[in-house]
Amino acid sequence: ALVNLAFAMIGINASVLHLGRPLKAWRAFLGLTHSWLSREIFAFSAYAGVLTLAVAAVFFQPAYQGLLWGASAVMGLFAVFTSVMIYHDTARAFWRFSLSATKFFGTCLIAAGVGFLFLNATVTGGILLTGGVIAKLAVEALLLAQAKRDVDNALWLPARIQLESVPGITALRWGSTLLATVLVLASPGSVSLMIVAAMLLLVGELAERALFFVAVDSPKMPGSAAA
Repeated sequence: ALVNLAFAMIGINASVLHLGRPLKAWRAFLGLTHSWLSREIFAFSAYAGVLTLAVAAVFFQPAYQGLLWGASAVMGLFAVFTSVMIYHDTARAFWRFSLSATKFFGTCLIAAGVGFLFLNATVTGGILLTGGVIAKLAVEALLLAQAKRDVDNALWLPARIQLESVPGITALRWGSTLLATVLVLASPGSVSLMIVAAMLLLVGELAERALFFVAVDSPKMPGSAAA
């Protein structure tokens, strides 16, 4: 529980750094009615609060921990949804809802799968992990296939960027993810292999997120200052 909370807090605090003006993040609450960026900050702040209560309940009020863990899961998923909407709202083809949602929620499935596997829940963990990997790689494969289509296709440029401009990152993303999945499915009970697989999955997800920003046709972070 404490490890879960620690990773969540590290991720939430690190996310502020991607803002164009991170020192003004506190003003996000002023735009809840019209800004997905404001809603994201609010949602993740609420998630952190509920998660903290859930962890505290493990030690002090065990009777409430189930309810609080459930509430933190719902709030966490809503927070991820707001992140998806930030990019979808830019109206860029590569960041549209279907693609961004698959990537972001797929990462959630993969992380949950790894967590269950470390808890020896091999069946549940295996299903979540492989489900997340298959969903994400299927969408990414369909996207890369757009490189062979007409130049007027909105996803032609992002596909060409991944295949021609940054092929190393693309290869790293696919190679590390596929190798990690094979290791997990081959020896789900091996702690040492699970650690290696988790590291490979982390590398794969970081590479995928790098492609998410590098391959967009007009790279500019939502909320950043105009050039």
